[in-house]
Amino acid sequence: MSLTPPHPAATLILLREPNEGPPELLMIQRAATMGFGAGAWVFPGGRVDPGDVTLAARFLPANDALDDHAARICAIRETIEEVGLALGLDPPPDPATLAAVRAGLHAGEPFAGLLDRFGLSLVPDALLHFSRWCPPAEISRRFDTRFYLARLHGDAKAEPDGRETVALLWTTPRAMLDRADARIMFPTACNLRRLLPHRSFAEAEADAAAFPAATIVTRSVDIGGERFVQIDAGHGYPETRSPLAGLFRG
Repeated sequence: MSLTPPHPAATLILLREPNEGPPELLMIQRAATMGFGAGAWVFPGGRVDPGDVTLAARFLPANDALDDHAARICAIRETIEEVGLALGLDPPPDPATLAAVRAGLHAGEPFAGLLDRFGLSLVPDALLHFSRWCPPAEISRRFDTRFYLARLHGDAKAEPDGRETVALLWTTPRAMLDRADARIMFPTACNLRRLLPHRSFAEAEADAAAFPAATIVTRSVDIGGERFVQIDAGHGYPETRSPLAGLFRG
């Protein structure tokens, strides 16, 4: 059994509302060279780093919410790095400023210093909590991942960074799940299925508010001689298990 605590991580489910039809969400494809989730289609995000925690401490004293704020900041930072979109920044940066911040992040500059240089502040509450997932202790490489939800206003263009992110697309949950060539991990697939019935961002927002911020722990179970990965009911997910055989686990 693993004795190593899970790495904190964050990811952003970013929705936009077209003039007609259901909301579309942003999916990115991870590079085949990545150590985790190689080639998978995921939401923008990554591991929380110490700088995210330091920035979170600017907004509130050390308490139970500090980890959540650090994860929100991570999701904001990673979305800038991976796709060049700025959520949760005040004031919203113009394209030239955003490009400079993104270039600085790619060069390894601290996010805090870039924010100070360009007169930007963070608005972590612009992201809404959606869910939190963590695999069981026997998994050797674990991420305690908070999923957040946000709406993209305007027509800002997303562009993959060509390093960690090699492709992206705006798509509906149904279309993403129907892609036969897409490698999708179990938590991502579950979140896509949960979003299927929503016809607006407001509906997705209400769904996010309807369930507490409990940690969802995956486990494997044997049913009729077949192994499944499963989660407990009561977290808002219409499907709670999937066959383990052939499941993409990163």
